[in-house]
Order: sequence, then C-alpha cells, then structure tokens
Amino acid sequence: MDVEEFIGYLSDIEAWVRGALNQGKKGDELVAAVMPQLKEKYGKWNFFDYFAKSNIKDIAAELKGQKRLPVSVPPNPRSLSYRKYASVTYCCTIRCVLKNDPLMAMACSMTSR
Repeated sequence: MDVEEFIGYLSDIEAWVRGALNQGKKGDELVAAVMPQLKEKYGKWNFFDYFAKSNIKDIAAELKGQKRLPVSVPPNPRSLSYRKYASVTYCCTIRCVLKNDPLMAMACSMTSR
C-alpha cells in the first residue's frame, strides 16, 4: 500500500459514510451500509478486518463534529497526567509497530487514546 492508495481509501470511506449518514443511518446500521463497498475495494489489505469498523465510526464522528480531539501535552513532565499520557502514547505506538502497521503507529504517536 502506498500513500496514494491510502488517500483513496480515506476519500472513499468519507464519501460512503457521508452518503449513509445523509440516509439517516447510524451505529451498526451505518457500518452495515458502508462495509460491503469498503470490503469489496479494500478487503484484501492487511488488518482490514481489524480497522474497518472503527474507521467507519471514526469518520462518522468526524463528519458529525463529535470526534474526540487529541489532548495537548501537560506542561509539567513530572506530573502524573503527563506520565500517563506518555505511557499510553508509547504503548499504543509500540503495539502498532509490533503489528507491522506503521501508519497507525504514526497516528498513535500524534494522539492519545
């Protein structure tokens, strides 16, 4: 997979989710409406089954203005909240690296969960 294919994936999933939202679909009904198109075009990608459902839900949340935004790093690196942020970010990034998913690893290093 290259960057152009991934950009195509994001464009397609956004268009399909937007269409399903415009038809009033939400939740599992939204996922069921978008998944066949997504699976037909991208189903052979590594980790497709693992990420597709959450990608659909994330795009829907983003389009509805409900997506959780990353938190800013607390200013004091000795604070408990900073250590928790760093630990979660590090663990998420390492987990993605071990699963051989560099794009998700980069995303995890930029956001906290």
